Amino acid sequence: MARPESHVTRAPLAAEGEAFTDNDLETMVAAGRQRGAAGISPFSHRHVLLLHTSLTLREVHEVAKPHDIDSLMHALRWMPPQGLAAQVGS
Repeated sequence: MARPESHVTRAPLAAEGEAFTDNDLETMVAAGRQRGAAGISPFSHRHVLLLHTSLTLREVHEVAKPHDIDSLMHALRWMPPQGLAAQVGS
């Protein structure tokens, strides 16, 4: 029995297991600096990141189907190091 084709679109970096590019990290740093210049506290910034992460995981959960397990597990393995790199870079 053939597995159904996954309907989950894999982001290019995650699909290839690649890390954020230097340009990606520079963009995140610039966004963090803009938020700091606007007076957004580090606590508020981290709270927004937590909210974004929670919503991303919820979205992944909502769209994933049983036949998407390989793509889902690949994406879940990719996310933690990228989140750490984004936090360190910003």
